[in-house]
Amino acid sequence: MKKSKNQTQTVYGMTWLTREEWQKMREIAADTNALTATYEDWMLMAWNLTKDLESKGVKVKKVAVTTDIFAEWCKNNNRIPDNAARSEYVSYLMATEKALRGNRKT
Repeated sequence: MKKSKNQTQTVYGMTWLTREEWQKMREIAADTNALTATYEDWMLMAWNLTKDLESKGVKVKKVAVTTDIFAEWCKNNNRIPDNAARSEYVSYLMATEKALRGNRKT
């Protein structure tokens, strides 16, 4: 289904980590079992999920996460660093970016 110019497409934000950030995330995560055993496995999972969502017409935005800043955000928002917090943090980053883009247009 094609969207009209007035409709907006939902964008799925995906936590995107470098090898170093993935290792740091494993060190701080409250749900280490939710992260893969290796960075390569995580990249494969992320790649497969991205391709699956895109094949269904979902736009995916890879959102680079810096673990130290994420940990500080968790602390400031009384969140444990788990999958739910990672998702909320990525949504927060995307909303902040969108707001900043909107402010530049005015």
